[in-house]
This record gives sequence, C-alpha cells and structure tokens, in this order.
Amino acid sequence: MRNTNALRQIVAAAVLCLCLGACTRQEEQSPASPITEERLAQAVAYCTAAINANGQDAEAYFNRGNAYDHLGQYDRCIEDYTKAVQINPKYAEAYYGRGNAYGHLRQYDRAIEDLNTALQINPQFARAYCARGTAYTYRD
Repeated sequence: MRNTNALRQIVAAAVLCLCLGACTRQEEQSPASPITEERLAQAVAYCTAAINANGQDAEAYFNRGNAYDHLGQYDRCIEDYTKAVQINPKYAEAYYGRGNAYGHLRQYDRAIEDLNTALQINPQFARAYCARGTAYTYRD
C-alpha cells in the first residue's frame, strides 16, 4: 500500500508539473514551460502507470482524461472521466471535464447533463455554471 501511495504522489506531481499551464490561457503560460504534445504524452504515460498500479485510482483516470482532452482526443478523455465517476460518483470535476468534452463533440444535451450533475455535487462550482451556459447557447 505504501508503494501505491508513493506512486500516486509521484504521478500527481508529474502531471501537475507537466500540465501546469494547461488550464490557463496561453498568454498566461510561462514561455519557459509551454505545454506540448510530448509533455502531454508523458502525462498520459505517468497516469497509465498509476492506473496499472491501482485500477481504482479515480484521480489517475481524471488526470489522464485531462491530458487526452488537451490533446483533442475527446473520446478517450470521455472514457477516462467516465471511469473516474464510476469509481467516485461524487467527483464533480470529472463530470465537468466530461461535460466539456461532450461540448467539444457538439453533444450539448449530454454536456448539460454532466454539468448539471457537477453542480448538484458542488453548487459553488463557478466554471461548471459558465460551461453549462455555453452548452445551452450552442445547443439552441
């Protein structure tokens, strides 16, 4: 169990370091550490190693889903976000991520459903309100 926890911490730190700027706007990223496909592929590999070590690690699935999302591999990120919420049905961020991925695929009703679930879990989740509004806008 101790090795699994250590691996989990290493993977979380690696994903954070590799994808630190991925959730910020491009102009806010440090020019010294741009997000690249290579770094995202490394993040996928680290998360896959964590999943292989512990197939019930919702965070590893979520983080790998984030990397796939940034790679534009929306079907793959939906699979990982789905696995994360199967493991942890209260994982609001995973519902949010999956909702955004559905939005990228123009599946707005599914996006709204997931974003509603994220907001039921966490009514203070401001980004989910914004994303849901965007999905409603494009749906109509």
